Amino acid sequence: MTQREGTAVRRPGAEEFQHWQWPASTIADTRLAHSSASQDFRANRRRLLASSQSSAQAADGEGMIEYKPLGFNIDGDDFSKFFSRIRIGPGTYHVTANVQDQCHLYMRCGDEREDAFEIDFTGVFFYFTDYQHSGVQLENCTNVDLHGPYEQTYTNDQLDFAQGIIVGVNEDELEYTVEIDDGYPAERVMMFEPIAVSLFYNDTLLIKSPDPYMDIIVRKSDGRKKLGDRRYSFKASMVTPNVTVGNYFTARGQSGTVGLRLEKVKNTTARDFTIYHSGGFGVYEPFGQNNTFMNIQIRPFPLPLGRDGKLPMLSTTWDAIHMKGSHSGTLVKNNYIVNSGDDAIASSGFYYLVAATDPSKKGVVIASDREYTFNPGDLLTFYNQDSERLGTAKITKMYSVEAPKEVVGKTSKIGDIKYDDADFMQVFLDEWPASMNRLRTDDVVSSPSNNGNGFAFVNNTIGNLRGRGILCKSSNGVIAGNRMFNLKGFGIQMSPEHLWVESDFVNNVLVIDNTINSYGPGIWLGVDPSEWGTPGLYTNNYNVDFINNTIANCATTPFLLTSAAGITVTNTTFVNVLCTQSNTRNFGDWQVEGTLAMVANVKDVTFSGNSVIKDERCKHPYGNYNRPVAMVNATNVNGLVPRTPVDSLLQVEAP
Repeated sequence: MTQREGTAVRRPGAEEFQHWQWPASTIADTRLAHSSASQDFRANRRRLLASSQSSAQAADGEGMIEYKPLGFNIDGDDFSKFFSRIRIGPGTYHVTANVQDQCHLYMRCGDEREDAFEIDFTGVFFYFTDYQHSGVQLENCTNVDLHGPYEQTYTNDQLDFAQGIIVGVNEDELEYTVEIDDGYPAERVMMFEPIAVSLFYNDTLLIKSPDPYMDIIVRKSDGRKKLGDRRYSFKASMVTPNVTVGNYFTARGQSGTVGLRLEKVKNTTARDFTIYHSGGFGVYEPFGQNNTFMNIQIRPFPLPLGRDGKLPMLSTTWDAIHMKGSHSGTLVKNNYIVNSGDDAIASSGFYYLVAATDPSKKGVVIASDREYTFNPGDLLTFYNQDSERLGTAKITKMYSVEAPKEVVGKTSKIGDIKYDDADFMQVFLDEWPASMNRLRTDDVVSSPSNNGNGFAFVNNTIGNLRGRGILCKSSNGVIAGNRMFNLKGFGIQMSPEHLWVESDFVNNVLVIDNTINSYGPGIWLGVDPSEWGTPGLYTNNYNVDFINNTIANCATTPFLLTSAAGITVTNTTFVNVLCTQSNTRNFGDWQVEGTLAMVANVKDVTFSGNSVIKDERCKHPYGNYNRPVAMVNATNVNGLVPRTPVDSLLQVEAP
C-alpha cells in the first residue's frame, strides 16, 4: 500500500459526523398523532378499511377510497375479478388493526393471480393505532407495484419506544436513572416491556466510542421503579461501560411489528414512501423472489412529539430492511436509512440442524424451530460444527416426521434451539458424498436455493445506526455505491451467524465504490466468531472482489478478511483510521494490534493499488501505517512486500 501524509485531497473527516438532518417536513395532520384522537377513533369503531362503506368513512375523515370489494382483506376470486388497482385518496388517516391478521392493512392476493396490479397511496399519511400489530402486509402476491409518495407511523401513544436522558448512574449496582422526553409512552415501555436501551452522544448522534457494548439490556423483573412524572430507574443485566450522566438514550420495546411485510411475494416493487416507526423491522421480506425496494426513507419523524421540543431519535426498533429465505435476490436501491435500532440492510437464509442420518438411503432428518424454505428440487449444503463443508445435494423427496430419539430432550449447540420445540423433516437426496458420512447431530444445513442469492444493494445512504450498515449472507450479488456514516457495527459485514442461525457463506460478490465514514469497524468478510470459532478454519467464502472502496475514521478493525479464498482487494483507500483508541481490535488476541487490514486463514488473495491517508485530523495514531497488512495462515497472497510472519494463537493452516 502507498501512504500519504498531510495530503490535500478532500476526504471524510470527523466534523462530518454531525447528524444529517432529515427534511423537517411531512404531510401529516399531526392533530391525529395524539392519544385522544386515536382513542376516540377506536371507541367509535370507525375502521378505515372495513366494509363497502369505507369510501364514505374516508370522505368524512379526509379523502376517499377508490375500490369496490368488501374491505381490504382480499382473497382469491374477489381479488382478480373486481379491480386492477387500489387508490386511497390523499389525506391523513387513522387505521385500526385487523386483529385476525395481526396488522392494520392486510392483503392476501392468492396464488393464481399474476396480472400486474397497482396499489397507489400517493398523498396519504397513515397513523396506525395499535403497537402490537404491523402496518401493511402483502401475502402471496405477484407483480404488484406498491407506491406513494406516502408516509406511515404509529400514533404517539402507540410508539414502541421511549427516549430521554440519563440523570443518574450507580455503577456498583448497575442501576440507571433516566428522565423520559415528553410525548412518549413512558409508563408502558419503561415499566412493563422488555427493553434494550441504546446510548447516544447527544440528542441526535450515537455515542462515538467504538466499544462492543451496544445496549443496556433490561428484563421485565430487573428492579424497575417509577420515581416521578417521567423519571424511572432500572437495573442492567450486564456491565455496560462508558455510561455517564447526560447521555441520551432510546429504550426499544420488543413488539416485533413490521412497517411493511411482503411475505411469499414475487416480482413486486415497493417504492417512494417513508416509514417513521415500526416496533420491529421497517421492511421485512420473508421467502420473496425478484422483488425491489427503492426510494424508501426510513427515518425518525421530523417534528417534535412533545412539549419539550425534542426530535425523535429512533426509526425502527430492529433492522430497517430485512430479507430472509428469498428464493432469488432483492434489488435494494436509492434508499435513505437512518437511526434504526439495528442493521440497515440485512439478507440471509436459514441454518437448519441435522437431527439424524441414514446414509444407506441418502436420508437425513432435519430440525428447525422456524418455517422450512426448501422444497424438492432445491439444493442443501451440509457443514460440521467447525464449518467444514461436507457436501451439497439435491432434494428428491421430503415429508414431516416425529422427533428422532437422538435429540429428544436436548438443546442444540448452535443457536440454543430446544429440539422438543422443533419440527422435523425427513429429506432424501439425489446423492450422498462420502464426506457426508461424517454428519452428526447438531451439524448444520443451509439451502443455497433459498438464501437471497442474486441480490443488488446499490446507492443507499445509511447512517447513525446501532447495528451494521449492510449485513450480507447471500451470494452472486453486488454491493455498490453505498454511503455509510456513524455506525456502531461494521459498515459492510459478510459472514454467516450461528448465534442467529442465519446462513450462509458469501460467494461471487462484487463490493465496489462504497464509502464508510464511521468510528465503528469497516469491512469484514469471514465467519461470526461467537459460535464458529476464531476465525474459522475453512475457506468457505470465495470469489469476492473489493474495488474502489473508501474506509474513513474507523477506530477499530478497518478491514478484516478471514476464512476466504479467491479474493481481490483493489484501490481501497484508508483515511485517518485507528486514530482514536489504543485497542484497535474487535474480537481478541488473534487479531494483530494496529493492523489496518487483517487476513487470517485465507488463500489466493491479491492486493493492488491500495493506499493509506493520514493527516492532521488523526490526533492519536495507533495504526501500523507502514506495515498495514497482517497475515496469519495465509497462502498465495500477492501484491504485498514480504514481511516477518506474525505470531498468533491460530496454528491451523488454511486448507
